[in-house]
Amino acid sequence: GYRLTAGSYTFHKMTSLSSFSPPPLTTSSSSATQQRRSCVRRSFRGGACVALSSVTVSCSTKEPKVVVTRERGKNGKLINALKYFSISQLSTKECENLGFTGLALCSDCRTLAEYVKDQELVSECLSCCTEDSDDAMSKVRHGIDSLELPLIQHMHLPDLDRLTSLLSEATFDWIIITSPEAGKVFLDAWKAAGTPSVRVGVVGSGTASIFDEAVQSSKQYLDVAFAPSKATGKVLALELPKNGNDKCTVLYPASAKASTDIEEGLSGRGFEVTRLNTYTTAPVNHVDQYLLELALSAPVVAVASPSALRVWANLTASTQWDNAVACIGETTASAAKKLGFRNIYHPTSPGLEGWVSSVLEALEVYEQVQKV
Repeated sequence: GYRLTAGSYTFHKMTSLSSFSPPPLTTSSSSATQQRRSCVRRSFRGGACVALSSVTVSCSTKEPKVVVTRERGKNGKLINALKYFSISQLSTKECENLGFTGLALCSDCRTLAEYVKDQELVSECLSCCTEDSDDAMSKVRHGIDSLELPLIQHMHLPDLDRLTSLLSEATFDWIIITSPEAGKVFLDAWKAAGTPSVRVGVVGSGTASIFDEAVQSSKQYLDVAFAPSKATGKVLALELPKNGNDKCTVLYPASAKASTDIEEGLSGRGFEVTRLNTYTTAPVNHVDQYLLELALSAPVVAVASPSALRVWANLTASTQWDNAVACIGETTASAAKKLGFRNIYHPTSPGLEGWVSSVLEALEVYEQVQKV
């Protein structure tokens, strides 16, 4: 009896919110839809597991402790980290390349291997997976259950076409990327432009990881050459090297909602900066009412952007919600404070491992309060 949660709890009753867009919900067949609805009726009371396409959804006997709020399909690493790796806090460096946090303790290594998306890494997963005592197995089996509640969606903007053209026709001393989504959008445009040689500066390790696969296959064309000492735009703008070039040129493809810290800081140091707003974030149009009720009762909401925070603030405006917000980094935490949230947790540097630690800290405080 190993119960797994590898995706979102999905329900079918929708509630409309004035400025939100519905994420598409798809299954491989109508029978899958019926299975999902059957699971909904039993939600959190039974223990049934059903398969939706390639995702296994567990109707846990416990309500979720953490709500994950990124765009649909982009919450998997956090869900897995909370479910399997953050329980033991046992560090094993051999596991760091598996796309998780480098923490490994499991009762069923074969089951754990199912969550490694790159099949070539399955053998590595099995070799570094540590089988332990019955007590350890119990801890893992009752790992932290998450509820996926996407609050935002990404939309491309006209500057994306211009990005492809510029990459084809011009050269820049630096391409600056300050978020994983900006990195994904850039890589698509870079490939469409014929993979020209570029030198990239990133804001931190989380953003850098987006380039790992592309760098392995195109080392001679894609050079991720810089990251600042602290993962913020202001520090990046202070530390980006000119490499002896007085008129150092920078191409900065970003979200339309990104701050002006990068271009202002670099321009002040004499860089020639071209900013392109290649995409933007927008609230989803609809949020499932039952999902929302579950989310409101969860002790912690994990948030990766100010945009998602604003949506959550709107959703909770008419309630007395005052649970914890675990932010991916300092920028999102500052936005949370401005929006009036009080129980705010965040790591010093943005990234999955620090984010997981912040979630765990928030849960620990919550559990201590419950005991009083």
